[in-house]
Amino acid sequence: MLSKNLQITPEILFSFCLINNKKFLVLKKKTFTIFLLIPDIIYILKKDNQLILNCSNSNILQKKIIETQFNSFYLFLQSQLKKLKKPVIKCLLFKGLGLKINALTDKFIDLKLGYSHNIKINIPKNIKVTRIKNFLLIEGINAALVGNFADFIKKKRLPDLYKGKGIFYKNETIKLKLIKKN
Repeated sequence: MLSKNLQITPEILFSFCLINNKKFLVLKKKTFTIFLLIPDIIYILKKDNQLILNCSNSNILQKKIIETQFNSFYLFLQSQLKKLKKPVIKCLLFKGLGLKINALTDKFIDLKLGYSHNIKINIPKNIKVTRIKNFLLIEGINAALVGNFADFIKKKRLPDLYKGKGIFYKNETIKLKLIKKN
């Protein structure tokens, strides 16, 4: 019988649920939620702030396969907990006279980017967006989703290479081009 313990910090809430006769582990921290499908051979017990993973391998012939599946699920669960503890953050800077964040709600962002109309962008689930003056902080647990959403916003107004206006990442610098004079 295989058994391992995982310590979980108090700010992470966890529970179990059944969906279509499949066992799921739900990990939740503030606005971020992760659903994990638990394999049939693994049993999870909840004890205080610990998850105890158990696996009974009755079949001797498949012992190696069951051990590798158990260990891979344990490592996967550890990586998901690390994501919840330290989410990915991207910071966008709005630089220029006509660039402004008009409104920000849980569902969409309203941006004024120097065009004749305002641009509304829907915020995906599991992404939290906050505004600090002319900065936009995008945070989430999925690095690819956060990066793609930040790039999507940035492409709405790419930086101008002559004037230095546009949407930048926080530490991004560009070399301005010289204007030709006659």
